[in-house]
Amino acid sequence: MTEKGTITINGSKVIVEATMSVTLAKFEIAFEKGKPSKNIAKDIDITINAEHLLKS
Repeated sequence: MTEKGTITINGSKVIVEATMSVTLAKFEIAFEKGKPSKNIAKDIDITINAEHLLKS
């Protein structure tokens, strides 16, 4: 899976941000019959926010 995001470098800090929508069935994620699945969306949104501090 490939998705666009942003990488920002601010001094010694690297910040990565991305958002994506995933259809669970495309990744063969399913729920067994008889288990509650009415409250689980077929598509989910994923947000990624990560920071890394570079060593001096």
